[in-house]
Amino acid sequence: MGVVKGGHLSLRMLASLLVAGLLCGGLFCPAGSAAAGEASALRISQTSVHYPEIKAYLHVLDGEGQPADAVQAGQLNATIGTARTPVTGLQPFAESGEGVAYIMLVDISKSIRLAQFKAMQEAMLNWVESLADRDRMAIVTFGADVKVPQDYTSDKAVLKEAVTALAPVDDHTQLHLGLVRATEMGRRTDPGLPDRRVIITLSDGEESFAGGVTKEEVLERIRSDRLPIYALGFFAPPLTETKQQHLNKLGEFARSSGGALFQTGTVSLPESYEQVRQQVRNVLVARLDGQQCPADGRLYRLQMNLAAGTRQLTDGAELRLYPAVLPSDEGEKKPVPISPGGDDGSKNHSMSPAIMAGGLLLLIAATAGLLMMRKKSGIEAAGSGAGLDTRSVAGTVAAPDHTEAREAFAEPRNVATEGLLEPEAYQIATPAAPKGITLRFTLMDRMDPTPHYERNLVDRIVIGKRTEWCDLVIDGDEGIDKRHCELLLEDDIVIINDLGTGGRTWVNGVPISERHRLYSGDLILLGRTELRIGFS
Repeated sequence: MGVVKGGHLSLRMLASLLVAGLLCGGLFCPAGSAAAGEASALRISQTSVHYPEIKAYLHVLDGEGQPADAVQAGQLNATIGTARTPVTGLQPFAESGEGVAYIMLVDISKSIRLAQFKAMQEAMLNWVESLADRDRMAIVTFGADVKVPQDYTSDKAVLKEAVTALAPVDDHTQLHLGLVRATEMGRRTDPGLPDRRVIITLSDGEESFAGGVTKEEVLERIRSDRLPIYALGFFAPPLTETKQQHLNKLGEFARSSGGALFQTGTVSLPESYEQVRQQVRNVLVARLDGQQCPADGRLYRLQMNLAAGTRQLTDGAELRLYPAVLPSDEGEKKPVPISPGGDDGSKNHSMSPAIMAGGLLLLIAATAGLLMMRKKSGIEAAGSGAGLDTRSVAGTVAAPDHTEAREAFAEPRNVATEGLLEPEAYQIATPAAPKGITLRFTLMDRMDPTPHYERNLVDRIVIGKRTEWCDLVIDGDEGIDKRHCELLLEDDIVIINDLGTGGRTWVNGVPISERHRLYSGDLILLGRTELRIGFS
């Protein structure tokens, strides 16, 4: 029993083998596991909106972390907010004909050893050499400050020169601010710039600049402006607990953005960069029809699901939908102009010569009338023998209250007669020079021919699109209210306050609904117009 006779197995032996086979199958091929090539993970790397079309760049990976085989558009479904969003197409990135806009975020602090920095330069030079015709690259450095030594270009010679000129010379590291600035560059809308945008950085994850951008601010920016960060994490041995915490933070930034963290050390730095370059391009491009979605500039959740056999894979990302920008006669995007006044940008805001002449004549007539009244009053007083009243009127003429003059929805005022004193009390005073600070607004849209504007903030500045109510008027942006927000100066502190727009005022990627302190360098988003504010 239990032996082979005449080539047949006994029933007991057959049952034993059957049970063993089932056990082995359960141990080594768990139910629902994905074999090589079968989709087991879905990640949204990036989104790009050209309303009503929306593109999602997807990493669909098998159980070994490699691109999955033969994923079809019919396996995907998507929603934006509560609106079902049809998937109209799906193709590998290599077949899309698109390029990539690379933002190389380079640490130039002394925390990187010179030999390591040289290896990084070599890897970047190899990357530059491999750029395709449609690719673009920009170089952003971070150390004690964040700078852009090279803007987007496809000129390999220019890029190689910029890379070669880099050196680790700074004593501090502003990694967080560098990530924020790189994210801002990824939102640019330059003509010809590829939709696929990625940030590539080599870092140990350490932020050594006191009082700089916080980790939470970086994560909030990543949430509202999803741009994948592909980070190569390094450390100088030994690996301490503090160094591991820095690397963990870098990994959190990368994963939250739709990118990935690559640990260096197992392979050479040039090989690590090549692995990153391959993963950037190993995505599927899904095209979505967003016509049923509200294009109001607010943040909505894109949720995508992939049916892979018995598995349902899912991932989500936040995105904003703006109305399509109408082309100009030349076929290029119209910039959003900022003007000193105007309801909708269609009027000429310059004061006409006739109005100026009329105002000057009115002022001369009013002044002459007042002088005659004063002279007549003085003659009558002398004739009566009462003499002139020599009491000082200093202090009886109060300085004008500028706050009331700026109140919103104020009634029109007659500047020719308002505030006139009785003749016997009339005194011409020299107005004190207004105090305040100069605010400098930089329009982040590079297509605007004059992107810088200055306003003097004494107590209050209103920003919106109606001349009669606003000190800074933004034309051509339907997402901006008539009175959108106000800037206040209180004890030398600049405050921004949303004027009831329903959350359409953003500071550094975060919506505000109440008073919020501003710092020089902050980024303000009103509708679809982005401004950087500067002051000292």
